[in-house]
Amino acid sequence: MKALFIAIIIFFATSQSIFSQTKKEIRQAKENKELVTTFFQKLFGDQDFTSIDTYIADDYIQHNPKITDGKEALKKLVPMWMKGMLKRKIEFYMVVSEGDKVVLYTKNEQPDGKVTAVIDIFRVKNKKIVEHWDIMQAVPEKAANSHPMF
Repeated sequence: MKALFIAIIIFFATSQSIFSQTKKEIRQAKENKELVTTFFQKLFGDQDFTSIDTYIADDYIQHNPKITDGKEALKKLVPMWMKGMLKRKIEFYMVVSEGDKVVLYTKNEQPDGKVTAVIDIFRVKNKKIVEHWDIMQAVPEKAANSHPMF
């Protein structure tokens, strides 16, 4: 009987710790999601280039092979990318946040009419974006199936 009582106490003590940790992870994922979507809207929707200083870490790691590491590279390149684009509300088709990663699925419409489906993956640490990956796919004029990309 004593062993059963001890087992019950250990179970409840452990489960409280597990539930507490889960709540903390859920809260952190929600905060990371908010941080990344706010940054993305400010930079690419509102064209607020000062958002780079607010949201990007100094030692930012970039996995896109066409961009160097560090936030200074973004400060130089983003205004060139945004040239001719209108300010807009970013539509997030999917946002997934787990642990320190946030994944965005968006549509990138260029001034020349070309449309690209984009998946951006961000890693967040200490309320700053510290790492980024992206995958881009041109949206074809004609699809082999009837499923929309957006």
